[in-house]
Parts: sequence; C-alpha cells; structure tokens
Amino acid sequence: MAPDPAEDYRSRLIDAGHLIETGVAGLYGRGGGFESVVGGLERLVQDAGAGQPAETRRFPPVLPRPVF
Repeated sequence: MAPDPAEDYRSRLIDAGHLIETGVAGLYGRGGGFESVVGGLERLVQDAGAGQPAETRRFPPVLPRPVF
C-alpha cells in the first residue's frame, strides 16, 4: 500500500515542532514557527483587503479534557 501523503506531511510537521500532538485525533497545538506563518498570512490578507467591508472573526480554542 502506498504511503498517505497527508499522514507523511502531518508527521513531518509534528517532528519539526510546528504541530504539537494533544492526544485527540485532529486537534493539535501550534508551535511558534507555525504561528509566525499564520500571523504573516493574516497581515497579508488584511492589507490586501483594506477598505473592504469584511470583518475578522475568531473562535474560542478547543482543548481536550486531559490537557485542560
């Protein structure tokens, strides 16, 4: 069976410390490098859409019970 490219990519992100496993499938913490890229993309999108009738939305974090 061929390796799953998504699983390989996820494993490499975890190994590099960009994603942090929480013990719940699909729920990850994010390392500083990951957050830096996300922040840069947010600024790029906000600058590109300056003056447009859009609003930023944020949702509360989700934590697994054992981590909480």
